Amino acid sequence: KEVTHTEEKVKTKGYGAGISFPKLIIGKIFSESQTRENIRKEIGRKISDLMSRINKLIILVENELDKKLIVIIDDLDKLTRYEQAEKFFYKNYQLLVQPNCIFIYTFPISLAFNPYFENVRQYFDGDYVLPQPAVMNKDLTSPDETGVNFFKEIAHKRIDEKVKLIEDDALEYAIINTGKLSEFIRLISDSAIGADVSGKDKITKEEIDECLNDLRATYERTLTKEHIKKLIEIHEKKEAQDESPDNLIARELLLSLTAVEYENEKGDRWRDINLVLLPLLNKWKKSLK
Repeated sequence: KEVTHTEEKVKTKGYGAGISFPKLIIGKIFSESQTRENIRKEIGRKISDLMSRINKLIILVENELDKKLIVIIDDLDKLTRYEQAEKFFYKNYQLLVQPNCIFIYTFPISLAFNPYFENVRQYFDGDYVLPQPAVMNKDLTSPDETGVNFFKEIAHKRIDEKVKLIEDDALEYAIINTGKLSEFIRLISDSAIGADVSGKDKITKEEIDECLNDLRATYERTLTKEHIKKLIEIHEKKEAQDESPDNLIARELLLSLTAVEYENEKGDRWRDINLVLLPLLNKWKKSLK
């Protein structure tokens, strides 16, 4: 059975005479909502059929290979809007557990702070939060050597040490001013381009600083006054919690990576603003006075 679009002639005929503009709008909206309801019902049937076909395919593949399937759905943590991520994981979680094989889904860390998290996680066999290694201690007074060394190891795997693409002090400077792996890699890449354009044979702190300023400006453009107030609170309390389920500010900040959950080698966890944004704190505080 195909998707059915119901003709709403009863709702729409006679619009030309005797009907005020508000009634015309209401009638149109009602007509469209009816059509959407019909489409939803049909899509529901299609999804059930799709899940049935997926499970039959899983059986065929496992029998053919004589192995159990493990399917990893990656990059779902990169859903760009919080509402989009919430709808996918919390409104449709029953669909995610229907395939009859092992599925591993990535999800945005901000969803772990959602009140629905405890209700939904019981339908999955387990959950694991990948820690963000801390590169500074909790009070930001000294580098966390374990975290810094982890980032250095990542850099050395991507950069031939014999080439000496980046100065040692510039590398450590980049690490303690980002603290997010994806940002760190992007920072090194952009700084390498900057050094090349400047005719240098290696990255210095000058290129790192230029790219950090660009990154800060990119983040700051997305922030409202309410976001800034919340970031200051997160920095002071080392916690990122919304006041109610309807208040999404902290979760929006975690999703956008302007706020981050860090974890050290001992397993201690805390939340703070992204290290990239630390130089902006004093300016923000003055702007709110």
